Amino acid sequence: MSRTDDHASVSSLVELVHRFYPAGVASYEPEYDASEESRRREALRMVAIQEGAAWEELRQGIQETLPDVGLWELPSLLYHPCRTLRAYLPHSPRGADVQEAVVLLVSILAPVHAIYASHQTYAGNRVVRSRTWFPPLPPRFGPVEARLDALAHSMLGSVRLPNEVLFTPVPDLHMEHVPSGKAQLLHCLFTHNLW
Repeated sequence: MSRTDDHASVSSLVELVHRFYPAGVASYEPEYDASEESRRREALRMVAIQEGAAWEELRQGIQETLPDVGLWELPSLLYHPCRTLRAYLPHSPRGADVQEAVVLLVSILAPVHAIYASHQTYAGNRVVRSRTWFPPLPPRFGPVEARLDALAHSMLGSVRLPNEVLFTPVPDLHMEHVPSGKAQLLHCLFTHNLW
């Protein structure tokens, strides 16, 4: 990891996500939402929705230090245990035929974040080509990536998770829209919805 932190070790994160997801229960089974783990996750999500001051300060900090970047906050917290912010590169604003963004994911389950890059090509309103990258990102994303990482760390106190942690399997946990047995820490801490 680029920054060492005990709460961001693989073993501590795997243990943590088991506190918020029931092991061995599929997300479509009634026991899933009724479980203590799911109730714990939902309670934390509701608190995070109400307490968004630090997140708003981060958004303002990004806008002030990267004024040419277009920001779009996704309502991911309504469905996933993370906040999501897409920072569109100046040459490809939201709504353009080619859209490139650096995406910041901040978990509400632990003080950790992840960053990836996104490229989408549109024909009208339809995506005809889509690609995502996890670090190392192509050089054109570098300045925005570095700034988002620095601001998330300094303003939220979160630690960026490297690929080897993000892609750690947690096969006994079942995530909606993730094939059975294929869950990773990325899905548990953040989301499966990467675009």
